[in-house]
Amino acid sequence: AVHHQLKGGKKSVPEQPALEQQVAQVQPEAGRYAEAIARLERDPLESAAAALMLADLMIAQGRLDEAATLLAGGRERYPDDGRFPALLARTRLIAGRAEEARWLLDAARGAHEREIEIWLAEGDLARYEGDASAALTAYRRALQLANENPFAWFGMGVVASEREHVRPAREALGEDLRYDPHRPGFRGELGTLETFAYNPDDTVSTPS
Repeated sequence: AVHHQLKGGKKSVPEQPALEQQVAQVQPEAGRYAEAIARLERDPLESAAAALMLADLMIAQGRLDEAATLLAGGRERYPDDGRFPALLARTRLIAGRAEEARWLLDAARGAHEREIEIWLAEGDLARYEGDASAALTAYRRALQLANENPFAWFGMGVVASEREHVRPAREALGEDLRYDPHRPGFRGELGTLETFAYNPDDTVSTPS
């Protein structure tokens, strides 16, 4: 699923913790998507966090157009929350509509320059476009805002790996595992790097 942060960022309407706690009990990461979506769809824009979670689940199920519609509505209802244009841009990128993703991020950047998700999406889009330098700049900006964000470190590591810069790639991918050691995609990317570098034994240790 496309990631997003449920904490931080400005909101024009207060969150409702009770709803978030109720949805969290569904444990969507365990694969119980239908139940989680059913609860969230009762009022998908009741809170920004609920809308973002529902959009993330829809994306995981391949329901990209529905997710985009929801995120567009969230962008209007919560104009101060930069996570909506960021995730909407990611949704368009997944659908192969990079030009739309670029337009969305260009339009949102000025108002949400301190929203980490904007910079993560910028990095992913730049990497998709083959602009490694711009991708690294965006991921570094994300790290300036939140140095412990594992997705920014992951992006840095992937770009370095794609450029065959083994040492910086290993360091960055080690950092993402330090902050999120249980995400399979992170360890898989490090394993791919170590296989390329002919050093697979290093993949078994977990950074502390």
